[in-house]
Amino acid sequence: MEQLIACGAVILLQLILYLIIGNDLCRWAGFKDKGLLILVVGFFGYFGLFQLVALPLIFLKISFHVLVIVWAVVCVLILLKGVIWNRKQLWQRFGMIKQELSVRQWYLALAALTLLLVLIFYQCIHYYMGFDTAFYVGTINTTLYTDQMYVYDGETGLIEKYLDMRYALSGFYMSTTFWCKIFGVAPIIAQNYGMGSICMLMAVLLMFLIGKQIFKDDSRKAYLYTGIVIGLNCLFVSGYTTADFLLYRNSESKGFCANVVIAAVFYAIAALWSNIEKRENWRLLFIIAAASVPVSMSAILIVPAIIGIVALTECLIQKKVRYLWYGILCVLPNVVYLLLYFLYTRKIWLIMVE
Repeated sequence: MEQLIACGAVILLQLILYLIIGNDLCRWAGFKDKGLLILVVGFFGYFGLFQLVALPLIFLKISFHVLVIVWAVVCVLILLKGVIWNRKQLWQRFGMIKQELSVRQWYLALAALTLLLVLIFYQCIHYYMGFDTAFYVGTINTTLYTDQMYVYDGETGLIEKYLDMRYALSGFYMSTTFWCKIFGVAPIIAQNYGMGSICMLMAVLLMFLIGKQIFKDDSRKAYLYTGIVIGLNCLFVSGYTTADFLLYRNSESKGFCANVVIAAVFYAIAALWSNIEKRENWRLLFIIAAASVPVSMSAILIVPAIIGIVALTECLIQKKVRYLWYGILCVLPNVVYLLLYFLYTRKIWLIMVE
C-alpha cells in the first residue's frame, strides 16, 4: 500500500510539473486561450527539458546520483516558480480547462472520466511482461543498483563495451529511475502503475482534444468521439495495432509513441490544417517533435517522416516553399538524433565504457 501511495504522489507531482512547464511553453508558443493543451505541451516540455539535463551526463558517464541531485534542484525551482510567480496564470488556466471540458454537460464529462478510470484500472491489473518490458525494468533496477546509466546491460547485468545508443539517446527510463530513487518506489510499480496511468491519461486527453479540433470546439461531439475511439481500442486489440500498446504495453516508451506522440503530432497537424498561417501551430509541432525522441526512441524516424510528408504536401498544394522550411525546422532535433544513431551503428561514433 505504501508503494501505491508513493506511486500516486509521483503521478500527482509529474502532472503539476506538466502544468507549470506547459503554462510557460503555451505562453511562448502563443496559446493564451488554451486549457487542456497545457498538459500535453507540459508533458513534452518536461521530457524535453529532462533530456537536456540527462543526455550530457549520460554521454560523460557521470554517476546517476548526480543526475538525481541536478534534476531534483530543477524540479524544485520549477515548482517554486509555479507557486510564487505563475499561480494567478495557473488559476486562469484551470478556468479555461473547466470551460473547455464544458462542465454544463456534466453527464458526458462523468462518462469520459469513468471510462478513463476503467481503462487505467484495466491496464494496471493486466500487466504485460514481455522481453522488452523485462529489459526496461531491468535497466531501471540496474541503474539504481550500480549508480551508472547505461553502463551495464539491463538484461544480463554485464558491463557494456560501449554505451548502447539505441537506448541511451532517450532519457525516458532515466526519468522513471529518478522518481524511483526519490520516492523509493519499486521500478515495476513505477512503470506499470505510474507511467502506465500517465500514458492512458495523455492518450484519452489527446482523443478529446482531437475531437474538439475536428468538430470545431463542439464538446458534445468531442466526448462522443472520445468514447468511440476508446471503444475501437477495446474491441480491436492485436499485436499489430496501437490498442495493444495502449491497453497492455502503455508503460513502455513504445506505448507512449503509439498513443501519445503520434496522436499529439496528428493533433498539431489538424491544427495546422485549420489555420496553416498561425505560427503557434508550427511552434506546437516543433515542441512535440523536439521531445518525441526523449519520450521514445521509436519516434526517431516516424515523427520526421510524418511531418516531412505533411510539409512537402502543403508546399506543393499551397505553392509556398516556406511551409517546407517550417517542416524542416520542426524535425531538426530528430535529424540530429538520427545522425548520431547512424554514426553509432556505423561504429564511427562510439563512447567507450571502460
